[in-house]
Formats: sequence, C-alpha cells, structure tokens
Amino acid sequence: MSAASDWRADDAAARKLARTEFALPLLLAAGAGSGKTAALVARITVWCIGPGWERASARQPSDDARARAQAVLARCVAVTFTEKAAAEMEERIGRALAGFAARRAPGDVLPGFELAEIGIAPAEAAARATALLDAFEHLRIGTLHAFCARVLREHALDSGMHPSFEIDADETAIARACREYVALDLPRAYGEPGDANALLLARAGVGPPALCEALQRASELGIPASTLRADPCAPALVDAERRALAEVLVPVLEALDDALEGAKLRANDAAPRTRDALAALGESLCAPLELDALLAAARACAAAVAARLADWSHGKLSQGLAALIGARAKDFGAACGELGLHLADLASCDPALSRAASALLAAALDGFERERRARGLATFHDLLARATELLEREPRIAEELARGIDQLLVDEFQDTDRLQCRLLRALVLSRASALRPGLFVVGDPKQSIYGWRGADLGAYAQFRDECLAAGGREARLAASFRSSAAILDEVGRLARPNLVEDAGVQWNYEPLHEARVRAPHASLAAAPRAAVEYWSSWGSAEHGTARAGKELDATSSDDARRIEARAIAEDLAALRAERPEFRWRDAAVLLRTTSALPIYLAALRERGIRCAPSKDRGFHRSIEVQELANLLLAVLAPSDALALAGALRSSAVGAPDAALPRLWQRGLPEHWSRWRDAGAARERLATWCAEIERELEREPDARAAGHARIAGWSLAAADALATLLELRASFAALRADRWVERWRAWLLLEERAALGPLGPWRSANVARALDDLEAALASDARAPHELARALREGLAGAREDVVATPRDEEDAVAVLTLHAAKGLEWPLVYLPDLHHEQHSGERARIELADDEARALLSIRGAAGLGWRAHARRRAAIEAAERARLLYVAATRATDRLVLCGRWPAHGERECAAPLLDLVLRREGGARFEQVESAAGFRDEHGVLWKTPGLFAPAAAAPARAADAREAAALA
Repeated sequence: MSAASDWRADDAAARKLARTEFALPLLLAAGAGSGKTAALVARITVWCIGPGWERASARQPSDDARARAQAVLARCVAVTFTEKAAAEMEERIGRALAGFAARRAPGDVLPGFELAEIGIAPAEAAARATALLDAFEHLRIGTLHAFCARVLREHALDSGMHPSFEIDADETAIARACREYVALDLPRAYGEPGDANALLLARAGVGPPALCEALQRASELGIPASTLRADPCAPALVDAERRALAEVLVPVLEALDDALEGAKLRANDAAPRTRDALAALGESLCAPLELDALLAAARACAAAVAARLADWSHGKLSQGLAALIGARAKDFGAACGELGLHLADLASCDPALSRAASALLAAALDGFERERRARGLATFHDLLARATELLEREPRIAEELARGIDQLLVDEFQDTDRLQCRLLRALVLSRASALRPGLFVVGDPKQSIYGWRGADLGAYAQFRDECLAAGGREARLAASFRSSAAILDEVGRLARPNLVEDAGVQWNYEPLHEARVRAPHASLAAAPRAAVEYWSSWGSAEHGTARAGKELDATSSDDARRIEARAIAEDLAALRAERPEFRWRDAAVLLRTTSALPIYLAALRERGIRCAPSKDRGFHRSIEVQELANLLLAVLAPSDALALAGALRSSAVGAPDAALPRLWQRGLPEHWSRWRDAGAARERLATWCAEIERELEREPDARAAGHARIAGWSLAAADALATLLELRASFAALRADRWVERWRAWLLLEERAALGPLGPWRSANVARALDDLEAALASDARAPHELARALREGLAGAREDVVATPRDEEDAVAVLTLHAAKGLEWPLVYLPDLHHEQHSGERARIELADDEARALLSIRGAAGLGWRAHARRRAAIEAAERARLLYVAATRATDRLVLCGRWPAHGERECAAPLLDLVLRREGGARFEQVESAAGFRDEHGVLWKTPGLFAPAAAAPARAADAREAAALA
C-alpha cells in the first residue's frame, strides 16, 4: 500500500469512527481545513437518526414520533467556542436532516456515509429525519459558558450564585464597575491621613489607573482576596528564590571553573573577576538567607557582573575565553542570559512595594467582589469556576445532569483550560463507563492560539491521557479540503522546524494532504504569480542599486511596512485589471497586531481598493484617545475623580503619579468640581504644583525623584489644568465647532500625538476623536451627560469602532488580525509585517498571575518573588503559541499565500521579530540572494522570492496628515 493510500485510508477510518463509536470517549484531532465541523455534523446527524433514535425508542415505546424526536435531540448536547460556530453547526445539521428527509443519497448528504452503517432503510431514515426536523428546536447546541449558566440557574441555591445573575459577556461591565469602585475609594486613599499602601505606590508611579487595571485582572483570573492577603515575601518564597538562583548560577560557574582551571588569560580579561564574583554569590547561597541578605547579595553581584553576562549571552566572548569555552559557547551563552535575567529581577525586587500592592489589592478586591456579587454580575470565569465546583462538591447534581445526556460533543477543545477539563471530568470521566454520556472531543492542538485567554495545551494533553486511560480512542483527520498541495507543502516546510513536541507546551507537526486535486482559483492561476511567494521589504533610494547588506538593514520598520503595503496594493490592482472575475473579497491581509493597520489601509485606499477592516476596540483603547477621553471627562464630568487622575497623568498635563496624593490632600477634587474662575484657579494651581515639585525634589525616596524628573513640570501642569477650566467655562457659550477648535488650538493634542512612532496615525486618531466630539455636540440628541457616559464606555473598552465598513456580502478585501482570521479562509492571503517586533510598550503598572493558590506580582517591571519562574514558563508557552499562530495564518489560504517582511540582509539568523524569526528557520532557508530582477527567483519547489522595494518605484512618502486621518477613519 502506498503512502498516499495509507493516509487516505487512515483519514476515512477516522471519519467513520466519528460516525460509529458512541460508547467510548473519542478524541478527534482535526487539522486546519480538514472538515472538523463536517465530522461533528455527521456524528450528531447519524446519532439522531440511528442509535439515538433506537435508545429513545427503548425508553419510550409509544409511537409518538415527535415525542421521540424531542427526547433524542434534548439528550444530545454540543458545546462550541462561539455563538457563531453554534449557529453554523445547527444550520448544517438542519440541512443534513432535510437531505435525509428528501431521500437524497446518503453519501451526498454526509460524504462517505452509508445507511448500512446504522442498519436502517432509506424510508425509515426519511421518516425519522422528518420528525427530528419537526422538533429541531430541542437540539442543545451552545457555548460552554451558556451550558454552565444553565446549570447554575437550575441549581441556584446549591451554587450560591445570585438568583438572577447577569453575564458580563465582554467584561466591559466589570471594567466599568472597577472604575467606579476605584473612583469612589480615591478620597480615602489619597486624602488625610490617606492609605499608606496607596501613597507608597503613588510615590513609585503606580496610580489609580494601574490599580483599576490590576483589580479587573484579578477579577478576570478569579484570584480571591485571601490569596492576595498572603505575604508575597514569606520565608518559604525567599528560600525558593534562593534555591532557584543557585540553580541558574551553577551551570555558569561550572563552565567558568572548567574553562579557567590552569588557563592563562590576558591580565585585563574580565573572566576571572566575573568567576570570583559569581563564586562569592554561590557561597552566600549555600545556607538559607533572610530576604534583605538575599537581595543585597544579588544586587552586589549584578552590579559586578551584569554587563559581562549580557555580553556573554550574546556571544561576545574575549578571544581567550572563546577558545577555552569552545563548542559549549551556545549553551554557555544561554545560561549566562538566564542568570543575568534572574539577577536583574532580584536586584529590582522591592518587598515594600510588593507588600503594599498585595495589601491594597486584597482590600480593594474584597470590597469590589462584595459589590459585584450584590449586583449579580458574573464573568465567564465565574460561570466555569462555580459550575465546576458545584459538580465536584455535589455528585448527585453531576449524576442527575449526566443522566440527562446521551451524547456530549465538545468543539475547539484545543482552546480549553484546566477548569473546563475539571468540569468534563466531573460530568463524564468520574463515573462508571455504563453510566456516563458518550464523549466526543474535537480539536487541533496545532491551532491553540488563545493562551492569553487562558487556553492551556498542557490541560488538553492531560485530559487526552485520562480519556485514553478510561478506554477511549484517538483518531486524526489528515485530509485538507481547503489549501492546495503547494501551500500545504510550504506549511510543512515552515512547521516542521517550529512545531516540535514539548510535553504540555508544544504539539508535534503532523502533515496535511490535499483532499482532492482541483483547479486553482481562476483569477490566481496565471504566471508570473506563484502559489507561495516571499517578499522582502528592503528599500533603496533608487531602483536596482547595489544591494549592500548594510544598506538593506538600514530600511526602517515603518519604511518596510510602506514598501510592502504599496506592493500588496499594486498586486491586487494588477490582478483586478488582468482578470475582471477577481473579486476584492477573494483576498485578505492578515496582521499580527493592529498597530500598523493604518499604513496598509492607506495604501489600499490610494489604489482605490475597497477594504473591510475588522471591528475592534483599538481606536477607543489607543493611548491618545484614552488621554483625550480623560481630559474631556475632567471638563464635562468634573466630579469623576478617576478621570481627573487620568487627565493629570496625560501628556497634556504631565503631572507625575507621585504628585497625585499631594494634590488630593490639598483638596483638588473638591475644588475642581466647584471652580468657576480659571484665572484665580490658575494661581492656586501654580502654587500647589510648585510646592509639590519642591517636595518631590527633596523626597529621599529615589522612586519619587525618578517620577518627578521632568524639571518645571509644575508650570506646564498648572497651565494645562487652568486651560481645562477655561474650556469648561466656555462650553455653554460657544457653538460645538468653535468649542472643539479651542481644544485643538489651546492643548495642541494632535501635535503632541504626532511625536513618536506612527505619529501621523496617532495624530489622525485624535483628529477623528475631536471630529466625533464635534458631531456629537452638534446633535440635539446628545446631552453632555450622555457624551460623558459614552466616553466612560470608551475608557472601559465597551465601545467598538462603529465606522461603517462593507458588509460580508460586499466586495472588499478583508483586513484583520491573525487571531480574528481563525476559522476563515480566502483564495489569496497576504501575511505582511512579519518583521513586527514585539514591544510591551509601557508595561502594565501591576502585572498579576495566579500560581497554585498564591498571587505573583510584577510592579512597574520590578519582579516580585517567584515572578521569574512564572515569566519563564509564560515566555516558553508564548513562543510555542507564536509557532502555532504562524501555522494558523498560513493555512488560511486556499490558492495563493504571500509572506512579507524585512528579511535580515546577512543570511539566516535569529532576529527580534518573533514571527520572522520562525520563518527564518524554514526548511531550505531564504533565497533572496538569488533575486536579480523584478521577476524574482523561483526555487526548486516553485516558491517565488521577490524584493519589490528594490525593483519598483520608491515607496510613497509618509502619509500626509489628511491621508492619515482618512486611513484612521477606515480603521
């Protein structure tokens, strides 16, 4: 039997198993485009007209076909990831039943299926399908959260949930509640005498917005206040940190000892001194230490060796040391990097800040959670956690629930987490095989890309093992009905080096095969295009100049984006001109993030290409729009203390966080809501700000000094605050356009936003927000308080970008993120901006993680005890997930795939761009050095390599402000 027939036979057997094995737990691994929804639809349909109907007949011997159909459907439960997926599955099951009712050939209704599999005649199948369609509303398909909500509502007393709880589906209600709670608590925290913990955090630059964000994060993670009350610097944690530091120190010290023993180096070589400093640290770590002693030892060592460890981690060894280390250089560099990070984290650790943040968050979370429960506001985490706890605590309820289900089907199981696995375990695996529902789980571990939402591939692997141990079976779908063989071959070249099994972290790549040979999409078949193309967005001052590596590396990231954006637009325009049957909606541009979205939209718009960017909250959540919202609220809703704090921290005012408590203690919030005379207020504000600036300069705490480092901030802040008061005073007297024009002229918000990366686009966001403000104020229907409410919704993330975009059925190029593209497909897919470097930007002020019933914190980038181990695990998981994200992105294309990025000019090497780094590991490497003309170079696989920026007219100049504004509006 040939290899081709092997995979076809295995694939057919897996599909048949999904239709026939209803007793044992069955896990189906379904690769991208392999028809996993079709497998789910086939299983439910076959169960309902076959074994499910027979079981219902045994329970209910009457001849009432409708009653029997209701019983069959009500005892079949399918759980999906989204409501959209549930609706699609329901529609397809309905179509399949309609096909049987119309006596169509079984293989036409469900490919590969024969009625002989379930032993019934066509007439009987048609009668059963007709009855099932008549009772179709009883079929139970929905999200897991909807399933949990139903369980909790049916057992409200046992679950302890509010009897009429409200589900915060998009978590915006939680965000608003957090904001309200923190705003109401500000007078206590920053007033007289104030909260010592809040004041300490404020001096460190951690103000109300950071607390609000951390409170929301704790609520989303389900971290209880009791966990946060635990001492984050407890002796057990200190000792664990000591042992962890010793563990990463040993390999570096041993390598140096081995290399330097008896060796003679130059007198100025730093290796012996570094070894001595590390040895001294090692000696101090031999016995348990108090926290202060551990931190002092780490700081002293970091001061002595940090620069040297950083050099060694990047391979910068002296000639003598390099010769001594030899072949161990790579491992030695990795060990040095890990030790350097660990020392840096300990050196920056601030126990006082960690304890203050934990105590403050615990108290806030206590009050906030009480208020949230009283309101009956539930998060998705609440639903899962409370339903799981209920079923584990009350076996009778789990048994009752299980008795009402014959078949339980779970879709997209690769996006599961440990809570969901516990729920399924309590419902299915915890009971005897004869008493548990049939379990069918479908997922593709290679498409697990929602780790930031809690998806846990380790939980998937553990649950799979438990199912197999319970007598279950596993099968895999290997046929792809989506992508051509050429694209699948390239997916393999990309995936094999990157998808390598790592228990609980990464899944091994398993190849997909073209299910059927088909003609390519009519508009994409002709040369000079190829099924797979790589474009490097190198730029040059003139076409075809000598391609010196240094010159290519000098292409900036934004210039590279403009080059590839223009190339994509030109490619699409040429396709449309050559082949009128090509539709814009046949193509998609998929981006890692929306940060550079305006650049691509502007290029498409310039060529007259209609595009449909996906809706998201990026506009309302951008820093510049958030700052403007806080400034507007400070004017329109002067009693909103949190908005006032946000306005003070904005670039337009520029007050440091350390100044906020001092302004509160001087009564700023109360005065702010009452002040009418901007001139008198200006004098008092100038006096206050000058006093506070002098106080901060004298502050012995280095943290406070660091956040008051901008000399003369007091003058600018007082002037900006007085300007806001003047804007408030003129609000009622001026027309909307005149009032908004004062915002533009007096605060220069657009000009401020234009400074820095993507300045034109950020400025355009501000311009658009001010235009929206003018339109809202000009409308008689929008009172100031309604506008304030809309602004608060934007700050809480509740508002989506509602700019009109083409509907799905209209002809437009889709422009969306890689995550949003999951589950979708297009004939032509562009993957640009592969050189996008991952920057955290301004770090979250307080980062939180839940680690085995204790909270871990990192405050302004200063890691608390235990954070390094968590960060290391998280980094490994995120790196593995990026490899899967590339796999998902590449498998969205059916006929043509174009990958674009600014490739390194000196051959394959690691780079700072995570996705491009993955592509650089591709089997066969990059072939841009063989590109000699605009036509590009085709390798032995038919893959086309091009450098459009070097052989085409120079990329368009950076967008004018007007262009940027139009592009931002499109976004």
